[in-house]
Amino acid sequence: MTIELTEQAIFDQVATHLLRQNERAVDSKSLDCMYRTPDGLKCAVGCLITDEEYRPDMEGKTILLLCELGWLHQRFLDHIDFLCDLQRVHDCYLPNQWREDLRDIAGVYELSPYVLEMT
Repeated sequence: MTIELTEQAIFDQVATHLLRQNERAVDSKSLDCMYRTPDGLKCAVGCLITDEEYRPDMEGKTILLLCELGWLHQRFLDHIDFLCDLQRVHDCYLPNQWREDLRDIAGVYELSPYVLEMT
């Protein structure tokens, strides 16, 4: 049984993951962002995808394309725009900027930023 995700739960999990990892998940050769790297790093969306859901051929594809292909679990579909915003934090900013960028996202989506103070 899969528990329906709320934006607050997604935010808390992603923020905690990114701030603890404090490193972008990128391909070591191309520096392209990855959902999961061979050495275990995960991006903002990658940390939400279970081992059973993950497919190596997800790499190099946007969240929107994963959705179109039917490769993204149903529980994520109501949160695509939100997930894109969280993914942008990982993909477009340096780790030392993540906390402030996540705080901005919390404000836009009217979420509690409490987890940012605890991590």
